[in-house]
Amino acid sequence: MPAGPEDPALSRSAPLLSSGAKTPLTKDQRIRRFGVSCVDGLEWRAGWEPGGEYTKQLVIKNVSTKAMKISYKLPDSKYFSMAFPEPIQLTPGLSKSLQVIFRPVLLEAYDDFVTFFTEKGSFVVPIRAAIPCIHSKVPEQVDFGFCPVQESGVKTFTISNDGEAPVSFSWSCEPPFTVSPTSGSMAPGTSATMTARFTPTDACVYVARAICNVPEHTMHTVKIGGIGKYPFLSASCERLDFGQVLSGTNVAKQFKLVNRSLVYARFSISRRDSDVGAVFAFSPTSGIVPPDGEQNVTIHFNPQVTGTYTNDHYIIKTPGGNGIPLECVGEAVGPQIELSKSLVNFGDVPIELPRRSVHRTFEVINHSDLPTWYQLYDCEPNGVFRVQGVSGMLPPRVAVHV
Repeated sequence: MPAGPEDPALSRSAPLLSSGAKTPLTKDQRIRRFGVSCVDGLEWRAGWEPGGEYTKQLVIKNVSTKAMKISYKLPDSKYFSMAFPEPIQLTPGLSKSLQVIFRPVLLEAYDDFVTFFTEKGSFVVPIRAAIPCIHSKVPEQVDFGFCPVQESGVKTFTISNDGEAPVSFSWSCEPPFTVSPTSGSMAPGTSATMTARFTPTDACVYVARAICNVPEHTMHTVKIGGIGKYPFLSASCERLDFGQVLSGTNVAKQFKLVNRSLVYARFSISRRDSDVGAVFAFSPTSGIVPPDGEQNVTIHFNPQVTGTYTNDHYIIKTPGGNGIPLECVGEAVGPQIELSKSLVNFGDVPIELPRRSVHRTFEVINHSDLPTWYQLYDCEPNGVFRVQGVSGMLPPRVAVHV
């Protein structure tokens, strides 16, 4: 029954009873005095709502050595109901289960009792319903520390429902901070993981409040702060000259990106001019350099057209605005092929029968590191001078006899 000072008939609060009644006994006291064992009381706590119907069992047991007759009186409150009371005969060791039904109409505390009568006297068993405890827990502050400008720092934290009833929550936060999810709910005894983000737009100290509103409980205020810092990224060199490189080969060079700031530096490398195909390739083209750290970047030069000279300009950017220019230069050259002789002299060759041939040899030398084809021109197959091996493949750094 709802407890309220305005209703004298409902002013009982356990364990005190109405006029003429007794204070509830403990389980041991009931056993010693009456030979009856039962619970100290029935209580509905979390999980009940107005308009519902909730049932509990009240079990009484004869723990004496003699048979006994027990009767009971119904609760005074209309919110607790039981079956019509009839005398109960219990022989030693037997028990009886009585059903108690709770039908609340308002979300407030209810308090009543059931009176039992035996041949040795009477005792009472309190029955009550308590308002479910509502309690939520949210951290008092979240500190991001240093964070690069125009980057997003991320922190996770946990909020929990320590009460006995479901609760809902919603967040509101001042920029440049955000909290997600912005709303949700939690069942009793559960928690939810929140993700906070800090995106500074300038190098300064930021302090703000994040409000977590739990309508069923209270409004939590979380102090949230961070410091924006510009990353400072530098390169070990700003010009890389590959010199002359044989067409079709791949030559690599390295340089270092150095971060001397207190925050990490995210970088990306892009080409300023893209009107022709690129012959320089970077690895990696993007990444993160940790605070006071270094990152090696490899550049590959792979020219394909002999005789071309390439001068490409690149920019290494960070979200905070730090940009580093980089120039890459290289020239593509063809293979170096050389003849061992510029003149082949056969000397005097007599004309006689039968005819005989005179042979001379020279070498075609490949001085490059790649295999290459060669072709000798103006060599008549049926002429006075005939050449064997007028074309072929020259392996790298090898000479072929002709």
